[in-house]
Amino acid sequence: MGVAFLIAYVARVGWDRSETAFIDINDGLVIIYLFFSYLLTFLIYRPKEPANSKFNVSRFLRIITTTMVTVALVAGVFIAIIYATKASASIPRMFFVNFFSLYFGFEVIFEVILQRLYRRYQEKHKKRAVVYTDISDLMGISTKILEEGADDYEIPAVVRVMSDGEERVFLSTKEGMEESSSSVVNYLKRHQVDSVILAFEKLDSEKIRKITDRLAEMGIMTMVTLDSFDIGDMSAVMEEFGSIPVIRMSTRIFSRAEIVEKRMLDVVVGFFGVVVCILVGIFVAPAIFLEDRGPIIFRQKRVGQNGKYFNILKFRSMRVGADAEKKKLMSKNEMKNEQMFKMKNDPRVTRVGKFIRKTSIDELPQFFNVLRGEMSVVGYRPPTMEEYQTYRAAYKRRMMLKPGLTGLWQVNGRSEITDFKEVLRYDNYYIDHWSIWMDVKIILKTIPAVISGRGSE
Repeated sequence: MGVAFLIAYVARVGWDRSETAFIDINDGLVIIYLFFSYLLTFLIYRPKEPANSKFNVSRFLRIITTTMVTVALVAGVFIAIIYATKASASIPRMFFVNFFSLYFGFEVIFEVILQRLYRRYQEKHKKRAVVYTDISDLMGISTKILEEGADDYEIPAVVRVMSDGEERVFLSTKEGMEESSSSVVNYLKRHQVDSVILAFEKLDSEKIRKITDRLAEMGIMTMVTLDSFDIGDMSAVMEEFGSIPVIRMSTRIFSRAEIVEKRMLDVVVGFFGVVVCILVGIFVAPAIFLEDRGPIIFRQKRVGQNGKYFNILKFRSMRVGADAEKKKLMSKNEMKNEQMFKMKNDPRVTRVGKFIRKTSIDELPQFFNVLRGEMSVVGYRPPTMEEYQTYRAAYKRRMMLKPGLTGLWQVNGRSEITDFKEVLRYDNYYIDHWSIWMDVKIILKTIPAVISGRGSE
């Protein structure tokens, strides 16, 4: 919109700053009217994007149509404003035509570029869906689902439900479907699973209900290709998986707008966090290196959203090889459960490490994880691979959102909490009651907690 306004303005008066395109009205006021018109249109008209991510002629025509509607609404609101304020005579008709023609063209170009970039992002960050079915042709049902336009997904496994209720896991390989020795629950716990698709022909609703209850306990998003049935306490929305009509079910469903809001907050806070990390690192990095000549950054594989692995970054606070010594110290774990490890006066921590842990400086490199989209500023603390292996099915629910640098339980006790079940209670409450303002409040509460060093180890 800004580029269209500038070109239309220059086309009207040229580069002579003494000239103005409007009569008896300030240029800035026209810009405010246009911005308000766009904002009001955005609030009342948000076209639903199809789930099919393919960019084709149909998608391009849809962009043209929705852009025409958007521009027409902005123009309509703008006309209503200038007539209501009696400023219609102050704006030349040719400027009006030029601006909205250019605005339409630039908006189409912007949407096309955005769609292409989003498609490339999807190709590099494919989601993983597991199919539950009673159909014998496992490869056929898997291929059919992917061919229906769900090309931002991959199906690593299919669970076949036998007539007697037995569930068998089959893994997708280049040669075809290969039966796994893993149980369904173990597979869902140990692997990245973003969604489960239920595609049945004959299974009754009671058996499906039991399956959805189990998936809800693990916090796994479920999509059903059936018309309808009792879904208990879960939330449900109708949508498309590719072009297949499904019902999405979960204990908490986050809208696209909510996901965008959270990501925008992460990018803004993450950017400033990275700047702070670099500035602090100028002083901390030499101290870490000089103490024992070891690496400055500590990288460790952790388990993120829906079981996706990533490498977490920290300023190294322990001596080299500290991970190998952890098993010897498990008997001194202050947590009541094996799902987390906490120990006061940990002998592995270096002298510099004690300081950067006390001040939480060791966590600063995780802002790079935030900008890369692997973590969020607010979320659960990501478990190590060993901790994740001890998880019960219900524990995976806390991993519905991205892991974070801080969270609800950290600002309500931090290291003073020693029961993992209490951590779970906080994490599940956060998921059930999340809002962008809750994230802001947690971030604001984290700052004094970090400065005071309350509960940090």
